[in-house]
Amino acid sequence: MKWVRRILVFLFSIVLLVSLVGIALATSAQVGLAHPGNIENWLDQSNLYSSLSTTIANKAQNSIENNVSGGVSISKTLVQQAAQSAFPQSLLKQSVQTFINSNYDWLEGKSTTPNFTIDLSGAKQAFATQVAEASVVAHLTGLPTCTAAQTLQLENANPLLLSCLPAGISPQLEASQVSQQVVNDSSF
Repeated sequence: MKWVRRILVFLFSIVLLVSLVGIALATSAQVGLAHPGNIENWLDQSNLYSSLSTTIANKAQNSIENNVSGGVSISKTLVQQAAQSAFPQSLLKQSVQTFINSNYDWLEGKSTTPNFTIDLSGAKQAFATQVAEASVVAHLTGLPTCTAAQTLQLENANPLLLSCLPAGISPQLEASQVSQQVVNDSSF
């Protein structure tokens, strides 16, 4: 009978320990996660938005190198500057806060579903325009004019691979086409 009592005391002490730890975790979660402002402050302190900017710049660099420039390297600094300009930390912060606040409204019963819209298409267009203008226009305006024979050989060539500027080619028009390729690229 003594061993049964010891087993019951041991089991109840385990249940008590698990209950106390669970209550402590639930209380700290309730205090920490009760308001969206707490999460927003944590995200601010974690430097999430600056790391998102870097991630966007790296993804954009890979996307541009793989799909637009035919393997030609575009300055990583140029891409990072364009990404930081087009996707400022304030825009990323606002988008994340919109997502958090919408979910809190849903969890608190203020809305029937999480309802948020994060539209980065304008920022993506601005990024694509900046990269295209800085790379394509700068490259093409520095080229000498092609001869007639060179122009025939360069039909439908990648604007970043041209060694001379064919007659009738507008650097701005080529930049807008490259910009559209970046905007339409689904991998970025």
